[in-house]
Amino acid sequence: MTTCIAEEGLDIPSVDLVVFYEPIPSEIRYIQRKGRTGRKTAGKAIILAANNTFDIAYLYASRRRVERMRKITSTLNCELNPLMRVGPKPETNPMTIEELRDLEKRARIVAVEPKLIKPEEEKVKEFLREVDKASRYLWTKAMKAGSRGLLIEDLTEDAVEDGVTPAIAKAAIERLEETGQISKVGWDRIVPATSVLAKETPTMPARDVYEVYVEKIYPGSAVVLINDKWRARMTPDDFEGPQGIIKKDARFKARGTLYRNGNTLCFRVRHVTQILS
Repeated sequence: MTTCIAEEGLDIPSVDLVVFYEPIPSEIRYIQRKGRTGRKTAGKAIILAANNTFDIAYLYASRRRVERMRKITSTLNCELNPLMRVGPKPETNPMTIEELRDLEKRARIVAVEPKLIKPEEEKVKEFLREVDKASRYLWTKAMKAGSRGLLIEDLTEDAVEDGVTPAIAKAAIERLEETGQISKVGWDRIVPATSVLAKETPTMPARDVYEVYVEKIYPGSAVVLINDKWRARMTPDDFEGPQGIIKKDARFKARGTLYRNGNTLCFRVRHVTQILS
């Protein structure tokens, strides 16, 4: 067993087996790793992947990119050949019966591999759809919790109770963290990333965080009540927040700015910090 430092540059003829302990989406690293075996004789590469995780997506992505590279190489070969021969014609070196049988056996194995990718592709698409759905659900839960945050264990349990598998919930939390929509506090609690922005700082005071209540929805605009005091208009151009929360009777906290457009009071949302209802 070794680290990725052994991916290239090593030539050990006796190696006939390479085991990937996890898939990788890079086609270059995929080919380099596989190339450590089969240097002298036929070799084998085994890739370990955990079901219902991003491993399956990475596995399919690397295979698809390798197949694309093969097509590009094949196209280049067709364009570059025939090449002008320099020197005498090389002597013929016909293959033996044993070599032809071995080549035929390999061709049958390679022909089966692309067929195995199709069901994997469907599984990957279904997995990513479930992760997207769970991400929206978990993000809403986190936004409702606000700056006090939620325990990851509690958030996962809530998701499982609503029919989300633990693997999907874990992948969704990882995606929200990678995309910057949530942040970890310690090792067991998460908060919405926007709630960090809502804290008072010398350059961005907390006084521009408002409570917003959506009274009415019109085509191209909404009427909102700010801090239960001021009625204002909000347009799509004024809203820099997540989709799906602007609906009648919705209530949330947001960092924003009140301004006037002629005689109309308007409100611009820069960050949603907490969903109240």
